[in-house]
Amino acid sequence: MSKQKLRFEFAMASQSCVSEAIESVAEALTANFVPKHLGFAHMSREKMLEHVPKFTSTVLETNPDQLVAVMDGTYLFIDRPSDFALQRKTYSTHKHRNLIKTMMVSNEYKDTICRNY
Repeated sequence: MSKQKLRFEFAMASQSCVSEAIESVAEALTANFVPKHLGFAHMSREKMLEHVPKFTSTVLETNPDQLVAVMDGTYLFIDRPSDFALQRKTYSTHKHRNLIKTMMVSNEYKDTICRNY
């Protein structure tokens, strides 16, 4: 949603008020939501092991106490940017649309073994 539309929807006085509100929300999410609900730090290793299906260690030939993560990226379709350089960077000739391809992996455990299948 554009800043102009947000300004209108929330009856804000100026564009700078919208920017300040967005920054304030981003800071609050980073400080309060992210550490409790996202990333590896919000869950203990034992809790993570509870989420790994039992057949995984058999199929991947790993120890039952070894963490296994399966990751997949995704496409986030976006509106066509007005900036031509950004438009070129985000256009997918495969999907014939503007998109962002996302995949984020963070490894905080030193005993993790990575395998490509």
